[in-house]
Amino acid sequence: MDLTINVENYKLNIRAAGIIEHNGKILVHKEISKDHYALIGGRVKIGEDSETTIKREIKEELGKEIKTTGYIATIENFFEEKGQKYHEILFVHKAEFINEEDKKIEQTLKNVEGKENLRYEWIEKSKIEEYKILPGTIKEILKENKIPVHKINNDLKKEIELGEVDNILNKNANSEKEKCCGCIIINDNKVLLIKQIQGHWGFPKGHVEKNETELETAAREVKEETNLDVEIDANKRYTMEYVTDKGKLKQVVLFVAKCTGGEIKAQECEVNEIKWLDFDEAVETITYENTRELFKEILKDIKG
Repeated sequence: MDLTINVENYKLNIRAAGIIEHNGKILVHKEISKDHYALIGGRVKIGEDSETTIKREIKEELGKEIKTTGYIATIENFFEEKGQKYHEILFVHKAEFINEEDKKIEQTLKNVEGKENLRYEWIEKSKIEEYKILPGTIKEILKENKIPVHKINNDLKKEIELGEVDNILNKNANSEKEKCCGCIIINDNKVLLIKQIQGHWGFPKGHVEKNETELETAAREVKEETNLDVEIDANKRYTMEYVTDKGKLKQVVLFVAKCTGGEIKAQECEVNEIKWLDFDEAVETITYENTRELFKEILKDIKG
C-alpha cells in the first residue's frame, strides 16, 4: 500500500527519487503528454524505507539493479495538479547502476512495465537550465552540490525568499556549534565501519557530554558502539562542518586510532552492523559524501 492519504483538501504523498549520474549526465524521465522532466522514483510503501523504494522503482520501471551511494536531500513540495492540491515529502538519493553495461548513456532505456508514454533521457548536468525539471528545487540541488540539504518548493503561494532562508541559516550557524567526536579505527590496512539503525554507514562517533574532552568522547563512543578499546593518535585530528536539515551548524571531529582490545559487539538500538573493510571498499560503502571525501583525504595522509 502506497503512503498517500487525503487530508482535508490536500493529498499527502511520501515519495523517493534517485539522482543517477554518469559522465556528467543525469538520468530523467518524462511523460510524453507533459511539458516537464522528473527524476525517476515513486511513492514509498507502508513499511518500506525510501532507499528501498528507489531501488524497487528502478527495477520495476527499467528492469535494472541499482545501488544507492548517498543521501542527497529532503524536499517539501507543495503543488496543484488537475485541481488537486498536493503536499509531498520527497526523499532524494544518489544512485548508480550496478551493471556496467547499464551505464552506457548511448543506449535507449525503455519502460519494462509497458508504459509507452514514459520517455527516458540522459541530460547534460551543465545544461539543466535548458530543461523544465520538477520540482524546481532539483536544479538548485544539482548546482549547489551540497549534501545533505533540505529544500521547500511551494508552487501554491509566493515562494519563500531565499534571502530569508539564508538569514535563518546564518543565524543558526553563528550560534553554538553542535559537536560530536569519534574515531577512524585502522588495523592491518583495514578500517572499521558501523551501520547505524537508520541504515547509514560511517565511523563510530557521538555527541560530546558536559566537561568531556574530545579524546574522552571519541574513546567512550567507540566503546559504547563497538565494545572495542582504542589507542587514539591525538595528532591525527580531522574535522568537517555542515548545516543540518534543521539549520544547525554541526562539527564532527574524527581521530585516527588503532584497536588495542575488546571483542566486537554492536550497541543495541544504535548499531545494526560492524565491519572491517579494505580502504577502497570502505570508500564505496560510506553513505555520506562529506564523510567519504574526508576519509579519502585521511588515506592520502596515511599513504604519504
